[in-house]
Amino acid sequence: MNPKQLGIGAILLSIATMLGALGAHALEDHLLSSQLDSFKTGVLYLLLNAVALMATHNSLGKLWFRIILVGVLVFSFSIFFLACKQLLGLPTVVVGILGPITPLGGLALIVGWMGFGIQMLKKS
Repeated sequence: MNPKQLGIGAILLSIATMLGALGAHALEDHLLSSQLDSFKTGVLYLLLNAVALMATHNSLGKLWFRIILVGVLVFSFSIFFLACKQLLGLPTVVVGILGPITPLGGLALIVGWMGFGIQMLKKS
């Protein structure tokens, strides 16, 4: 059992729940429909990956865990910031950096889960 990975997954679930509530109740009057949809996508990926990290904590090694964790944080939080860029008053340079970073987070998620899956198949 890896209690550290389990704990991080639980904290991510808590953050995703809070951000989901924020999007559903506080942001819907301040964001365009497309921005709110993007925000919800970030929440969905955070939720799904948090649950998956918790479900696999017994067999997910440190390397794959770290790659997936970085991936979901980069992917989801860059989406949150991009969706709320006007509300947060983000400078153009920050927005310009966040746009290309989002797919890198998605790529890390793909690599992390694919690597873990291949590792598990090799063990079977």
